[in-house]
Amino acid sequence: MPKIYAKTLSKEAIISINVEFAGGQLRSDRALEFIVWKVAETRGVDRKAATLLMEISRRRPFMDGNKRTAFESMLAFLELNGKKMDVGEASRFNVV
Repeated sequence: MPKIYAKTLSKEAIISINVEFAGGQLRSDRALEFIVWKVAETRGVDRKAATLLMEISRRRPFMDGNKRTAFESMLAFLELNGKKMDVGEASRFNVV
């Protein structure tokens, strides 16, 4: 089975997404670095997206806006890898 490489979001990209909601203030730099590493080690675009969503939501690397950042990071990651998830505005806040 050939290995498929997915484009990933950097730590800085995730922080810039959080800036839109909550100013980008980190609670734990280590937690965010671990999340980026874990996503990179996960196989498959869909699993990587799910890992990104769940790990940011669970580990809470930011002072505020973790769930919103998790969801928007997942959408950005999917789009970066050629996938699109159509989500209405009301649904955005009911997912996480």
